[in-house]
Amino acid sequence: MKKYSILVFVTAAVLAIDQYTKHLAVEYLKDGRIVDVVSGYFRLLYVENPGAAWGFLSQTASSFRLPFFYIISALAILLIGYYFHKLSSNAWAMMISLSLILGGALGNLIDRIKNNFVVDFVDWYYKNNHWPTFNIADAAITAGVVLMILAILLEKKDGETEVSSNETGKARDQEG
Repeated sequence: MKKYSILVFVTAAVLAIDQYTKHLAVEYLKDGRIVDVVSGYFRLLYVENPGAAWGFLSQTASSFRLPFFYIISALAILLIGYYFHKLSSNAWAMMISLSLILGGALGNLIDRIKNNFVVDFVDWYYKNNHWPTFNIADAAITAGVVLMILAILLEKKDGETEVSSNETGKARDQEG
């Protein structure tokens, strides 16, 4: 039961923060205002992104793009639910990573349903080099994927250690 509390809490927190910050972006930045947070590196501005990360499929007809993103979002949500259900109750990093990804996926899906695009507003740059503008949902998805990769790598490393010690133990048993 504690496992599902983590899912609900983290997902709801990401979703609430994402939707609130997007609301603020629409409210205060949609008129073209740009807020320099750290001049020369980081600013807030309003962007309507009809595509996915880095503008993927943004130039594609909405008759294809929207159903595609709805289907991908639905599949992602179902897969996350399936894998989350299969997790052991001590797989904390995986629980948090899947919850972050789910919250981000839901946040961007809500935007697509409401607007047919995703509201982005975080702009990192240096001189003329810009990272693609993103939002809290994107950041949560990215953080979730990074955490998942780390959890898998650490689990694999621990698993290799266990295999090594098991093989050593088997060798000792065979010798003795």
